[in-house]
Amino acid sequence: MIDYNKYNFTFSTKEKVKTLIRLYNERKKALIRLGIFAAIAVILIIMLSINFDSYLSSLFPGFYVAGNAQRVPKGNALTFVVFFILILTALYYLSGQWKRIDDKYEIVRKDLIKSMSVSFCKCDKKPCACKEDFIKEMKENKIDLIFYEKA
Repeated sequence: MIDYNKYNFTFSTKEKVKTLIRLYNERKKALIRLGIFAAIAVILIIMLSINFDSYLSSLFPGFYVAGNAQRVPKGNALTFVVFFILILTALYYLSGQWKRIDDKYEIVRKDLIKSMSVSFCKCDKKPCACKEDFIKEMKENKIDLIFYEKA
């Protein structure tokens, strides 16, 4: 992704860049996992809303069911409810995991932005264009180093 020799980074900058790229990839993967579980949760909510009377009447037999809704076998209804709770728990866990990764990513990104103004590379050329070229290359790779605050 990034040619570290091209920019002649200082050691600390090189390590920050490696960490930033690693966290960016972890963040992307966590967001994909979160999206998959969110899609499953939406499908389950749709299924529940379509057959709400059936599930409600099978879980609570004394409950009045409007119309001629058929009862879902009690085992199936309980399985559905347990599965739904597991999916919601997974969503909660994955959202927390994504948030932790995102927080670390933002800390490293902001630290790299700060350090770019002090010591960035060991450039012999005058004027040194390493910083600008690096920012452009990172922008092409969807990592924003221009704005300090998260957009």
